[in-house]
Amino acid sequence: MDLRIQKTYRALNEAFTRLLAKRPYERIGVAALCDEAVIRRTTFYKHFRDKDDYLLFYLENVRREILSPHEHTAEDAHEDESASERRAILRRLTDFLLNNATIMDNILQSTMSGPLTAVICEAVADALRERYLTNDEPAQHDSRIEFAAGGITRLLTLWWVSEERMELQTRFIEDADYLLAHIMEK
Repeated sequence: MDLRIQKTYRALNEAFTRLLAKRPYERIGVAALCDEAVIRRTTFYKHFRDKDDYLLFYLENVRREILSPHEHTAEDAHEDESASERRAILRRLTDFLLNNATIMDNILQSTMSGPLTAVICEAVADALRERYLTNDEPAQHDSRIEFAAGGITRLLTLWWVSEERMELQTRFIEDADYLLAHIMEK
């Protein structure tokens, strides 16, 4: 990819993260995003139809980062490879959310929380498809994927709104891992 395009995408993603930390999604316009990223709106519209199209791009970048291979921790050493990978991904997801708490709060307090939660659920489903969908019985697996994505998104929301989210991070990871193991790997 062209270096200018990479620079534009990086500037947009960093600007969007800053803006989401300040205000709800529906109060972020393309003009404000472009001003914050120091790019022209014509440049934005060369790459994206609208703000919603950009949101999908942004979430895809977050998803890719969370799913990218990382080294396993000492905690993961005693687990089988599949469980270790699942827990590492869930840990990166929760760490990302905890490090960007205001963004998650703004999403859930937004009048757009329903559609944004659906987008997050779809991102979870896409990640599960990448991991589990094969040519063997894809329809059966896809139903399981949708069910698991909905369950994980619900667990994530419940964890997030709890008063003790920091203390319950490990519990969320364990519950989500259990859900995945029993739905996807049985």
